[in-house]
Amino acid sequence: LGIGDVSSDGNLDVVVVNTGSDDVAVLLGNGSGALGQATKLAGTSGPASVAIGDVNGDGDPDLAVANWYAGNHSIFAGNGAGGFGVPTTVPGIANPIHVVLTDPDGDGFPDLVASHLYGNCVTIARGNGSGAFGAQTLVATGAGPYGIAAGDLDGDAAVDLAVAARHLGAVSILLNECPPAGCGSLASVASYGVGKPGSGGIPQLQSVPPKLGFATSIVLSNAVPGPGVFIAGLASTAIPFDGGTLLVTPDVTAPVIVPPGGSLAIPIVVPVLAALCGVDVYFQALVFDASAGGLYGTAQSPGLHWTIGN
Repeated sequence: LGIGDVSSDGNLDVVVVNTGSDDVAVLLGNGSGALGQATKLAGTSGPASVAIGDVNGDGDPDLAVANWYAGNHSIFAGNGAGGFGVPTTVPGIANPIHVVLTDPDGDGFPDLVASHLYGNCVTIARGNGSGAFGAQTLVATGAGPYGIAAGDLDGDAAVDLAVAARHLGAVSILLNECPPAGCGSLASVASYGVGKPGSGGIPQLQSVPPKLGFATSIVLSNAVPGPGVFIAGLASTAIPFDGGTLLVTPDVTAPVIVPPGGSLAIPIVVPVLAALCGVDVYFQALVFDASAGGLYGTAQSPGLHWTIGN
C-alpha cells in the first residue's frame, strides 16, 4: 500500500496491490477522508508491494511494483491526473516482497530498492532519472528480509536502510558506504597511446563511463579471431614490447578468445564501494596475429583509461 498525491490536486490518494486478483488499485482521495472508486491497473505478476515516486523526472508521481511471481518490477508512469500508462519491466531476482524508491547513491534520481524474502538480500537498481534502471546490486541481509525503511541512521547525510529480517526476528541495518553527494568524481573513459596493427587493423577497446554499481562491458573490436590477452592495472606505462608499446602496468591478465567477427564483450561489474570513487583503471588488449610481426606476433590496442565515478 502506498499514499501520495498521484492526481496533483493537493489531496492524498491511496494505491493498493492486489496479489490475488493480480492488479494494482488506485483510489483518489477527496481531501475529507473519503476515497473514490478504484481504478485497476493490469500488467503485474503477483504484486506484493508498491512505491510512489517520480522516476522519470517529469514531475508526476509514478509507481514501482514488486512482482512476487515474476521476480521483477513493473514501472507505471503517471500522467499527474491519477492515470498511469502501460508498465515497463525492470528485471530482478526471485520473490521481491517489498520495494521502496529512495536515493542511496545521492545523485538526485530515485533508485529501486527491493527485499527478497528467500534470497536473504536486498537489491539496489540505480535510476537514471529518465525512468530506466541499471543492473541490480545485491546486498546481504539477515534471513527472510521483508519490510524496508530508508533514512539517515548514522548522521552522515547518506541514505541507510533498515530491513526487517522475518526469519530471525531481528532488523538488519545497512549503512551507506557511498557519500551522499556522489563520490566527488565524474565517471569518464578515454583512449590513450598508440596501438599496433594486425591484419584487421588496430584492435580497439571501448566502453561507457564506469559508475559505482554498474554492470558493463569493455568491447574489443577490430581484432583477428583467436587467442589474446586482456590486461588491467592501476597504472599506465609506456614500455616497448613486440614492436609496439605495453601501455598498462599489469595487475590482472586474463586470456581471451576473440570469436569469428573479431569482436568480444568483456563483462565487468563495478561494486558500490566508496573506496573506488575516483580510482583510475587502465586496460589494453593484445591479440595474437602472425601478420602483426614482432617476436610474439601481437596486434595491440591503444590503452583505455577509466575513472570510476558516481
